Amino acid sequence: MGGLGFTADVLTALGQADGAVGMADPRFWYQGFYDFLDGVTVPAKGDLTQFTTAERDTELEVLYELDPDLMAVDPNPIIAVYGLDKGGAAEIQENVAPWFGNESRRKRFDGWTYWPGGEPYPYLSLPEYIPKYAALFGEEERGEALLNLYEPFIEDVRSRVPPKSERRSLALVNGRYNPENRDGWIVYNPKSEVEKTWGKKQYRDLNVVDAFEGAYDGQSSVKVGFEGLLEYDPDVIIFNFGITYRDFQGENLIEKQRELLNDHPVVAR
Repeated sequence: MGGLGFTADVLTALGQADGAVGMADPRFWYQGFYDFLDGVTVPAKGDLTQFTTAERDTELEVLYELDPDLMAVDPNPIIAVYGLDKGGAAEIQENVAPWFGNESRRKRFDGWTYWPGGEPYPYLSLPEYIPKYAALFGEEERGEALLNLYEPFIEDVRSRVPPKSERRSLALVNGRYNPENRDGWIVYNPKSEVEKTWGKKQYRDLNVVDAFEGAYDGQSSVKVGFEGLLEYDPDVIIFNFGITYRDFQGENLIEKQRELLNDHPVVAR
C-alpha cells in the first residue's frame, strides 16, 4: 500500500510496481510519463484500492481486506491528514503490515505527529530515500544505478540555466483553487525552506526567479486575488499539481484556471 504518487514512482523505478494493491489516494499518481518508456508497466489507477475517504478518514476494514505485506508510506501524514489515530496506526502495524516511509514532500506543518517514537525524525533527500527502499526489496544494484544516472543529470541541467538576469519570473499557483471557488489564488513559495524536501525540488535545482519573493511572511504560501497577481506581475504562471488536475474526477481544472485568467479584465493579456 502506498501514499500518493511519489513512493509508487520510486517502487516503479526499482521494478516493484506490480506489487501495489492500493494507495491513500491513487488520483495523485500521474502515470502518463510511463507511456514513453518501453517495457515499463504500472497497475492502472482504477485497479488500486483507495484506503481513505472523501471525508479524509482512513478505512481500516479496507486494509484488513487487502491484507498487504507492506504499508509503503509514512504513517504520520495518515494520522495528521486522514483521521487515523495512533492506536489505529499501531493496530495496522500489529495486525496488517509494517509501516515503511518518510514524509519529506514538504516542510511538516504545525501539529505534525511523530508516531511511534514521539521525537522529530529527519527529512530524507532523494539520494537518501531511494537506497532505503532498494535495500528493503533487495534491489541495491538497481538503486545505485538510478542515482548514478540522477546526479550527473541534475548537474547537467543546472549547468544550462541562463544567468539570473535572463530568467523569467514565475508564480507557483495551486492548480485547483481560485477566487471563484475559494477565497483567492494560493501562491506557493517555490523554494522550500527545508532543502531535502522533494515536492518543489525542481525549482530549487533551477534557482528560479520567484515573482512573489518576500510576500510569504514566513509561511509556505500566500493567498491573493486578481489584483494581487497583477501587483506582483509574474512572467509565467506554473500550476502546482498541474498534470494531475488536467483530469481530476472527470474535470480539467487547469483549463478552467486558464479560462478564468484569460477572461478576467484585470489580468487577461
